[in-house]
Amino acid sequence: MPPKNICIVDDDSAVRESLRMVLERAGYEVRCYASARIFLSQADMAQCGCLLVNQFMPEMTGIALLELLKTRAVRCCALLVTGGNVAELAPYALAAGAMAVLEKPLGGKELFAWIERAMSSTAPGHT
Repeated sequence: MPPKNICIVDDDSAVRESLRMVLERAGYEVRCYASARIFLSQADMAQCGCLLVNQFMPEMTGIALLELLKTRAVRCCALLVTGGNVAELAPYALAAGAMAVLEKPLGGKELFAWIERAMSSTAPGHT
């Protein structure tokens, strides 16, 4: 059975905690990380069924994290989250392995649809 954990990487604690609450209420196990560096040092990628990663973080952008995971051959379905510039970021995010780019604030139905798609995907975003 595929992992049901959702890993959230976002430097905004309010965003992390609100997403955690909503997703845990929906039955997911959620792991939160305040930065890409912390995620890289602490996450068990074998247990990450879906990665929600913020684009604009101080130390490393979401796309840079996805590119690094791709070079390490880490297989995980990822969704890039951003406060804007979706059309501009989408080609880079998709090339880095993201399934989609979602704009904040995240709407419930759209978010859950993408998470379900990621969790049930047999072709993770990273190869």
